[in-house]
Amino acid sequence: MSDLSALPAFRGMGPVGEGGGVTVRLRDVSMVSVLARKDSGAALAQKILSEFTLVLPDGPKRSAAGGLSMLGIGPSRWMCLRDGSNSDFAAELQSMLGGLASISDHSDGYAVFEIKGPATHRLLAKGVPLDLDPTVFSADSVAVTVIAHIGATVWRCNGSFMVAVFRSYAGSFWHWLVASAAEFGLAIEGAP
Repeated sequence: MSDLSALPAFRGMGPVGEGGGVTVRLRDVSMVSVLARKDSGAALAQKILSEFTLVLPDGPKRSAAGGLSMLGIGPSRWMCLRDGSNSDFAAELQSMLGGLASISDHSDGYAVFEIKGPATHRLLAKGVPLDLDPTVFSADSVAVTVIAHIGATVWRCNGSFMVAVFRSYAGSFWHWLVASAAEFGLAIEGAP
């Protein structure tokens, strides 16, 4: 019988190149999409504010408070993230937001990479068809885009770039990342 146990994300991976211009870490997060129901946007925003002391972003921005982040990913649509795996997170939001929003758990469907370092901007310019200059894509900006033809959600968070890709494309994204970061040096946080 096959062993179906989970393997560490960076099993067998090591640093690439020299220089340490880019550092990557796989983040452990719970991800839940929140889609406002018809004519409930204002009530949903008020409920999020009262429950989490968090202002629901209007547009492609990130709002954060108390370990919870809301990413504006489309009209009346957000991705809610909380650090750590929590199988009850979607159920908690569902009971809290009730008839105001449709909730869907995406925690197992995405891989979230944190990318930082002095060469991160130049690295991402190789694959992201957006101007990521801080004067344009400022702190807490969010974009649903592609990286090297791979669908991705990209946002700035505390000086790092966060990249969420469908888990089935994480290997392809990793290959692009390794090849593109080789000239700068790629360090891996959390590698075995």
